[in-house]
Amino acid sequence: MHGGHGSGVFWVKATLAALGGGTIASGGMMVLGGVIFLPAIAVAGYFAYNKIKSAHEKAMAQKEKARRFERESTAYFEELDRSVRFLREMNYGLRTAAEFFQRVATLSLVAP
Repeated sequence: MHGGHGSGVFWVKATLAALGGGTIASGGMMVLGGVIFLPAIAVAGYFAYNKIKSAHEKAMAQKEKARRFERESTAYFEELDRSVRFLREMNYGLRTAAEFFQRVATLSLVAP
């Protein structure tokens, strides 16, 4: 022993034992550490799994809402396109009719 502090090997073994890394023969707490640590890991894993599962379910619900919105929006814009085409056809028809009536009016003014 050096200056009453004990040997280095003793302190390494004592440190490992305190951290749960030593053997039972060297006073380790491996078994006790495992008894406490493994269930704690299992419980933490269980809660993490449930949290991840909940987040996944919420994400899937949002994904379905987005897909439904996309379908509804697509249908809306298709209807809007049909309406624009109809209005263009109506505009063309009304312009053609206006031109026809303008020629008729011009001819009736010229004719005796």
